[in-house]
Amino acid sequence: MKADNGRGFKSKADWLEAGLGLLSEGGVDRVKVDVLARRLGIARSGFYWHFGNRQNFLDQLIDFWAESSTGAVTDDLALQERAPRDRLITVARLVRDRQLARYDLAVRNWAVTDEKAERVVRAAFGRRRDYVAAIFRELGFEGIENDSRVSLFVCFHIWNGFTYFEPTPDADVVLAKQVDLLISSNPKP
Repeated sequence: MKADNGRGFKSKADWLEAGLGLLSEGGVDRVKVDVLARRLGIARSGFYWHFGNRQNFLDQLIDFWAESSTGAVTDDLALQERAPRDRLITVARLVRDRQLARYDLAVRNWAVTDEKAERVVRAAFGRRRDYVAAIFRELGFEGIENDSRVSLFVCFHIWNGFTYFEPTPDADVVLAKQVDLLISSNPKP
């Protein structure tokens, strides 16, 4: 979270990041203006200045999650310059090191009860799958061979952060080996 400017001002991103934290801790019902303001240590007026009302905040919150967790990878043009294997390893490291999946379970739970959240979550997960599928296609995998690898890669990297709280000293070596296992088998039967 960014430091305030000395007058207690918090940016829109500060409010949204705090909102994701609350969402993760207790679901969408926990995301309240008073609780957010207390968490940030400032008056509620800043919230209303940025968002106007809670529903507008929630609408922006789900979009913020999608861009900060998915767009951070899929929109990174520098990644496109890497070879496919290196790109997969880099994506996995980014997800792990930046904890890009840390709010995925919370937003997925929210999407069960909210139509807009469901649309955004489906679109974000679709972007992830499409991005990774394109990399595996570059490596020669098509059809079910591609789909299987995409599912394993995406699901593993979402759940890895929930399963292993801290990376081990050899985490980068293990990560590279995981990618190698996914790309090593011949795509042809």
